[in-house]
Amino acid sequence: DIEQAIKLLTDWRPRHIDIGMVNDRAFLNNIVFGDYADIAESREALRDAQTLEERLGAISDAAQTLMHSQPKSFELMIDGKTVPVDSNVLMIANNPYTNAIDMRPRRKRIDKGKLAIYIADSKDGVDLVARIIEVLRGEIESAGTIECIETTECVVRATQSPTLVAIDGEPMEFDSPVKVRILPRALSVLCPD
Repeated sequence: DIEQAIKLLTDWRPRHIDIGMVNDRAFLNNIVFGDYADIAESREALRDAQTLEERLGAISDAAQTLMHSQPKSFELMIDGKTVPVDSNVLMIANNPYTNAIDMRPRRKRIDKGKLAIYIADSKDGVDLVARIIEVLRGEIESAGTIECIETTECVVRATQSPTLVAIDGEPMEFDSPVKVRILPRALSVLCPD
């Protein structure tokens, strides 16, 4: 009903939220480095698969990633300090996650003007699955296996260049180093009162 839709829009108010930037590309949720990005690429191949053979190939690729998962070396530059990271998953979120509802990570705010860098204690496929489950269950802080560093910008150097990343779940390649920053309150969205 068009009248009801118009009424709903008039009841909503603009709210300014943060945008994350990776080099010159915007993201709203997160950017993930490491084997999670490879799994996201397999997921996309599965979505695009036309034949049973292509579907099985995509599933096999994801399984191979998990079975052969091992730490990758990254170097983070945060507030002028170098932080070495050896993990198979490194996530940078637009504002920190605080909990999860229905297996979806949530934030209390998305206008805090902060990036949350999550460094996971994850060395193999079992660890990777465990860290993903912790994030989906909202146990980032309580699990004790994921360190969180809040900042407004950082540079990620990967040993491989280009490096595969997942930006808001979509796999893509970037040349290393990658600059990640937050643009505070840069996007205006309509929200219900």
